[in-house]
Amino acid sequence: MTTQQTHIVHGGDLVSASIRYNIPESDWVDLSTGLNPITYPCDDIPATVFSRLPYPSPEFRKTVEGYYGPHAYRSLAGTQEIIQQLPLLLADLPVILPSLGYQEHQCAWTNKGAEISFYDACILSKADAMIERLIEANSQQHLLIINPNNPSGLMIPLESLFSWAAMLGTDAMLIVDEAFIDLTPKASLLSRPPLPDNILVLRSCGKFFGLGGIRAGFIFGSPKSLSRIQFPSNPWPLNGPAMHILSKALPDRYWQHASRKRIQKSAQEIQSLFAPLVHNKALKLLADRGLFISFQGSPSYLSELYEFFAKAGILLRLISVNNDFAMLRVGLVDHLDKTSIERIRQCVAQVASKNAFDSFIKTRPRRSISERNK
Repeated sequence: MTTQQTHIVHGGDLVSASIRYNIPESDWVDLSTGLNPITYPCDDIPATVFSRLPYPSPEFRKTVEGYYGPHAYRSLAGTQEIIQQLPLLLADLPVILPSLGYQEHQCAWTNKGAEISFYDACILSKADAMIERLIEANSQQHLLIINPNNPSGLMIPLESLFSWAAMLGTDAMLIVDEAFIDLTPKASLLSRPPLPDNILVLRSCGKFFGLGGIRAGFIFGSPKSLSRIQFPSNPWPLNGPAMHILSKALPDRYWQHASRKRIQKSAQEIQSLFAPLVHNKALKLLADRGLFISFQGSPSYLSELYEFFAKAGILLRLISVNNDFAMLRVGLVDHLDKTSIERIRQCVAQVASKNAFDSFIKTRPRRSISERNK
């Protein structure tokens, strides 16, 4: 059985935002993604990279292993590709998913018609208890972990992941999406080779390296775990420019070290900018995962806050959880980008002072979060 795919709103859609709010794309401050605002340098790409078929070389494989570790892997045109395919490629079993997370996972399993159970995605003790209870009730279930969770920021310890993998039945797999883990590489399953035969790890190159546009990622596992998946045949899973850029980015330890420091400073700047809204209890800080910071609040308040910022050309990420609880996920601008920082500061000040914000709310029709995401 399959179900009709629902429309999923993603961050970074400046095209739609520009049309909706009549603000040119170039005039936006985009805080709606979890991408590093400092992109890895992509200058001087040879013309041959565009003209030749992109066959992966032994040197490229060594480069990948040098960054991620000595694991078997498959290259992907972004992890979105495998997220959509995995429910169709793995054994036909129920699946345990986070109650909150990157929506494409749930959409893919729903479209497959899989039986789905959920665990709490915000509180570690609840997640731990619910997952263990679900596996004990039926070990023949796949388990999906987003680590750290986007947008709740929940980080599952490695010991728990290995323990749950050991509890799973013969055909069940633990799938761990580590799209945002590059800032804390020791927290990655890939830091503990070799991987058990029932674990798959997804890694994105777009977030930490600021390279969302090249659509590159990898799926890692043991040779046995990857052999259990009938991957679609594709002799060129990565395009030439992507491989060329990654061949420089993955071994560039100097850039990676400097970027982690710069991301930390930028995240501190964002927290400082939004602090007035936390101090007056309009927002509650939920998580800081470096590339994104999540706040929680009432759906009605966050919905109006989203609109107020959007009218000022600042795009946030609004996430509906339930009738009582919503999240505002805020990405980064470079802490050296003083112009964007000042625009954010002024907008926060207007909200905190309440005069301009209250007037804005009074003159607007009430709309739900789902309506704002259309």
